[in-house]
Amino acid sequence: MNKFKENWEFVTIFLHNFFIFIINLIKSVSKSSFWFLLTLFFGLLQSWIILGEGYLVNNIPFDDEFENLFMNGALLFFSTAIISSLTLDYFLLRRVEYSKPVTGIMFVLFPTIVLILCISLFLIIHNLEPNSIKFDTVLNLELGLLTVTGIYAIIVKIMLELKLKNLNGE
Repeated sequence: MNKFKENWEFVTIFLHNFFIFIINLIKSVSKSSFWFLLTLFFGLLQSWIILGEGYLVNNIPFDDEFENLFMNGALLFFSTAIISSLTLDYFLLRRVEYSKPVTGIMFVLFPTIVLILCISLFLIIHNLEPNSIKFDTVLNLELGLLTVTGIYAIIVKIMLELKLKNLNGE
């Protein structure tokens, strides 16, 4: 009977800690996703205004304004700003510490790759003849980079929140 009681206590403690972790993870994912959506909305507010004004006031077809937005690299600059701000926050604020491999991958290698891709795509778009660029290709590449940026931002925010909760004993 004693052995059963010890095992049961272990199982209940494990399950309790597991459920707390899952609840904290769900809260972190929802907060981080909400942060990214608000950042996306306000970070691209000027673009939304340009699209709306072009369509509603100037009667410019939405497709034309939409294409101009992507061909001017607005999403590339947004991705660059998000990646840079998260990386600089980590290195300048140092609210938490991660292992060297995690820091190297999450805050050096990955941001560097995304920044190089954003800058390269922008230079390619602006140095080629406008008629030689396929809008669908540019659209897919920019949306791909924006998606990768969003996933990266959400993961970094989740890691930060979980680490801070762990340090605060929550």
